[in-house]
Amino acid sequence: MIHALAEIGSNWILAAVMFGVLAAVGIVFVLLALPSRIGPLHVLGSVVVVGLLGIGLWAAFGANPPASPTSASIAAGGQQFPPVGPGPQSGPSGQPSGQPSPLGSPGPSPSALACEPSGSTNITVTAAVGAAVNGFAEKCLAVPAGKDFTVTFKNDDTGVAHTWAVFKDPTAAARLGGATSATDSTTGPAEKTYKLKALQPGRYFYRCDIHPTVMTGTFVVAG
Repeated sequence: MIHALAEIGSNWILAAVMFGVLAAVGIVFVLLALPSRIGPLHVLGSVVVVGLLGIGLWAAFGANPPASPTSASIAAGGQQFPPVGPGPQSGPSGQPSGQPSPLGSPGPSPSALACEPSGSTNITVTAAVGAAVNGFAEKCLAVPAGKDFTVTFKNDDTGVAHTWAVFKDPTAAARLGGATSATDSTTGPAEKTYKLKALQPGRYFYRCDIHPTVMTGTFVVAG
C-alpha cells in the first residue's frame, strides 16, 4: 500500500488521473443526493465532472505521448547513429580494399608513343571496324627523314566515313598532308593513297578530322 502511494505521488500524471476520477465520482454522489429537480447546481456539477474527467484524460494521453521505438532505443542505448567502423583501407593498387577496381585504365596518349622507321617510304594506316570508338589500328607511324613518302589510308569500317591527315603538332593548326578537310573523307570499305614531301626529323601528329579526339596517332620522322 505504501509502495503504491509512493508510486502515485512520484507520477503527477497518474495522480491527476486518480484525482479527476475520484472527484468526479464524489460529485456524482452529491448530485444524486440532492432533490431530483434539475437546477443550476446540477448543471454546474455536470460541467465540473466533465471538466475533471477531461483533465484526467488529457494528462494521461496528451501531455506525455508514448515515446516512439526509435526514441526509446536512442534513449536506452545512448547512441543516435549505429557505430561506424574504420574506413576502407587502400590496397596495393591505390584502390580501397573490398571495392571493385575500375574496368580499365586509359592507355598512353598518342604523343607518348614512339616507333622507328623500317626504311620503307610506303606505309599504311587502317581504320578498322569500330574505329570511331577504338581509333586507328596503328597508333604510331614512322618514315625515314629526307625522303618523299606515300601513305595508304584503308577504311575497313563499312558505311562509315573517316579521314587521315598529318599535322605539325596536336593542335592540328598546320596541316602537312593527307585529307584536306573533314569533307575530304573516305567511306568504307575503300582506300586512298596520299603522296607527301619529305619532312624534317621529329615527331608529328595525325588524326581523323571527323573523329579528332579518338582517332589519333604519333607520326615519327627519323634519320
